Amino acid sequence: AQEAAESAAMAAEEDDMPAAGEIDTEATVRLALAADNGGLDPHRSGSQVNYQNSHGVFERSVNVNPDNGNPAPNLLTWELPDEVTWNFTVKDNVFFHNGQQLSAEDIVFSHERVGGIAEYHGGGETSDHPGGWASARIAFGAQKWASYGLTDDLHWTLSTNGPDATIPGSALSVPYVMSKADTVERGDAAVDALSMGSGYMTFVSHTEDTDFVFDRNDNYHIPWSATPTSIAGASYRRQVHLVRPEPLSRVAGMEAGEIDVAYSLTPDVVEPILDDPDFHVGTGWAFNPNQYLKANWLIPELNGGPNPFLDERVRKALNHAIDKQAIIDNLMTGEEGFSYTGWRGSAYYPQEALEAIGPYEYDPDLARALLAEAGYPDGFSTPFHFGIGHIPTEPQVALVIQQDLAAVGVELDMRSYPASEFFAMMRTKEQPGLYFFHNGAIYEPDVMIASQIAPDEGGTYAVQVNPDLDDLRDRTRTALDPEDRAQAIEDLYVAHYKIASYVYLTERFAYHATVGNVEWNLGPAQIADMHNAHQVNVRST
Repeated sequence: AQEAAESAAMAAEEDDMPAAGEIDTEATVRLALAADNGGLDPHRSGSQVNYQNSHGVFERSVNVNPDNGNPAPNLLTWELPDEVTWNFTVKDNVFFHNGQQLSAEDIVFSHERVGGIAEYHGGGETSDHPGGWASARIAFGAQKWASYGLTDDLHWTLSTNGPDATIPGSALSVPYVMSKADTVERGDAAVDALSMGSGYMTFVSHTEDTDFVFDRNDNYHIPWSATPTSIAGASYRRQVHLVRPEPLSRVAGMEAGEIDVAYSLTPDVVEPILDDPDFHVGTGWAFNPNQYLKANWLIPELNGGPNPFLDERVRKALNHAIDKQAIIDNLMTGEEGFSYTGWRGSAYYPQEALEAIGPYEYDPDLARALLAEAGYPDGFSTPFHFGIGHIPTEPQVALVIQQDLAAVGVELDMRSYPASEFFAMMRTKEQPGLYFFHNGAIYEPDVMIASQIAPDEGGTYAVQVNPDLDDLRDRTRTALDPEDRAQAIEDLYVAHYKIASYVYLTERFAYHATVGNVEWNLGPAQIADMHNAHQVNVRST
């Protein structure tokens, strides 16, 4: 009788198992994680970079369209009765993991908290956190709005000081939404140690420098999708992030059967499994997906004479001097395109208009002719600043740039810095010459426009200030109609590109890999990282 019962139990278990090739809804997905960055509070400076926690446990009011990077409403929708008023309706029947329903008050509170004006802890001054509390996202806080207020449980409103087209893609798409009641009741220290949001994953545990464990939220308000979507429920049961600082150890973990998914991998790291049928290896956007050189225009002299980079002919010469295709073929994945202005995955990117102009083709003879026309027949020398330890391929690409520019007479004084020192140095704007720079994978174009393409004087990295672009920049911020804004962004990017404001290099892709029974479908604007782990599926074997 006992044997019969055991046989029946085993048969029942087998009936519950998915057939080979079917999606396993009880699977555990193990992802390699480069670093454990500390706490779990997505608003707190120093804890916000644990994105695997933030983007699973919490969610944002607005996400991004996986096809084009445009804003995609998630927790709310909006109407504009006039140019400065935004009326928001919060999605009904969205619940935090403790059972509390999401309300307009929670969203407003989240913006007050990131803005450093939440009353419960005096904007962070009276926080109970032993390490102190400061906002990591203060630029997206409620303190920047002219006014705001609650209408009822599911409605709120804000007013801006002027037309502001960046609200959906910036203010509403960056901060994660937290429960006001839970945060105030538990306090900052507890929130940083045990996270609780409304996302598609619920927090289970965190072992320092070892792992993060999350379980599927079966009550998530968006069902699983077979095709790429900005956010959705997961098909698998458990999500585990295993800390593996060394890239080679991530691939080794996959070969040993300890890891299912790894991302942000360079060509040399994936080489051992590139043609192995037991693994799927793909390419997609790197987290810093666009690389270029920008010169310091603020210093009027270089080498005792005029700053050569203020001359458009010099900038165009440098663009023609660098063999960008060789960089793609030899140092990238081979799938990248040439860089234009901004990131191709960002919202309203005018790809067709820029590609119609075409790239600055590799032509050393034309580069020499342009330099001679500008008064530099023998070339010139310039400092060249670049970081190390942040972008794996940067030192190698820097050497190629040095060789190509030397071939047309431009000698580079190579100056390398640890990444943190590079950005600190650049913020001073005191060093002349060329800076090797990358823009992040940020979908709201104003972030790139305001900091890099057409910055206001005094901006953080504003070593190039061009008043001729100011009117175009302002149009990109104030055009509330999406079609008008898209045209404004196109006009700005085309103007920036035609005068060779940058030395445009290449896009940056990275490899991602999964074991044979794991699939990861991504949209054209999506990045293979923890932000899109909801799209991983495990097939039963």
